[in-house]
Amino acid sequence: GVIDRYPIQAAQFGKKMAKIKYEEELESLTLVWIESFLNWQLSEVKTTILEQQLQMATKQKDVTTRQYERGAAEKSELVLAQQNEVSKQMLYLREKVSLENEIQKIETIIGHNISDLSVDPKQILNDSLIPTRSRKSSLSYQLSSGNINRMFTLSEQLQALTVSANQNQIEPDVSVFLTNTLSSSDSSFMDSLGQVGRDLAIQAGVSVSLPLENTLAISNYKTALLTYNALLKSNENNRLVLADNITILYQQLESLSALIVHANELEKLANETAVIEQEKHRQGRTASLFFVLDTQNKALSAQLQVKELQFQKMHIENQLAGLNDDYLSYIKPFIKDSYVK
Repeated sequence: GVIDRYPIQAAQFGKKMAKIKYEEELESLTLVWIESFLNWQLSEVKTTILEQQLQMATKQKDVTTRQYERGAAEKSELVLAQQNEVSKQMLYLREKVSLENEIQKIETIIGHNISDLSVDPKQILNDSLIPTRSRKSSLSYQLSSGNINRMFTLSEQLQALTVSANQNQIEPDVSVFLTNTLSSSDSSFMDSLGQVGRDLAIQAGVSVSLPLENTLAISNYKTALLTYNALLKSNENNRLVLADNITILYQQLESLSALIVHANELEKLANETAVIEQEKHRQGRTASLFFVLDTQNKALSAQLQVKELQFQKMHIENQLAGLNDDYLSYIKPFIKDSYVK
C-alpha cells in the first residue's frame, strides 16, 4: 500500500508547506509595509528638523542684514548668513522630495491616498511597537518551531516519503497465505463431512515474488536517495546560515543601542556648544559669525545622526520580527485553510 498511499501523503505535505509559504508571503508584505512606514516616519522627522533649521537660518540672515545696514556687521558675516540660509534651504528641499517619494511608495502599496488612512502611523509606530525576542529565544525558536525550520523539516519528510515509494517498487513482494483441504479428494461428500474436524489438512506459508530487474525503477530510487541526502546537507547548512544571520543582526542591534547612547550625549554637548557660541557672539566676545554657524551645523548633524541611528535600530528590529514570525500573531486571524488550495 506504500505506492497507493504516496499521492495522498505527498498532497498532505504539500498543503502544509503551501500554508507556511502563504504565511511567509503575508509576513513579507507586513515587513515591506512597516519598512515603508519607518522610512516615511524618518523622512517626516528629518523634514521637520530641517524646516526648523531653515527658519533659524532665515532669521539669522535677517538679523545680520540689519546689523550690516547699521554698520554693526562685516560684509563677510552677511555673506556667511546668506550662504547658511541657501545651504539649509537645499537640505530642506532635498528631504522634502525624499518625503514625497516615501509617501508615493506607501500610497502604491495601500492603493489609495495617505490622507484616507484613519490613523497616522507616525503617531502609533515607535520603538516599543516592533516585537522582538532575545537572541537566545530567537535562536531556540528558529531551530525548533520557526516557519523556516518547519519548511526544512517538511521538505525532508516529503523527500523521505519519495525515497520510500521508489524503494518499494524494487523490493520483493511478500505475502502470507493460509489454506485448508479435505483429507481425500476421492471421498464422497457425506464421507468428507464425517472427516471434518478429524483429518482436515491446514497449509500455511509465505509467498515471495521477486520483480524482474527494472532499470528505470532502480534509477529513480537512487536519484531520490541522492536528492534526499543532498537535501539533508543543504538544510543543515541553511540552518547554520540562519543562525549566523540572526547572531549578526543581534550584534548589530547591540552595537546600535550603544551608539545611540553616545550619539544622544554628543547631541546634547553639541547643542550646548551652539548656545554658548551664539551667546558669545551676541555679547561681542566672538569676532566672527562663522563659529556660531559652525557649531549650529555640528548640532544639526548630531541631531540627524541620532534619528538615523534610531531608525537603523528599528529596521533591524523589523527584520528580526519577520525572522522570528512575531507578526504572525497579527496575520493568522485572517488566514483560513480555504485560502490554501
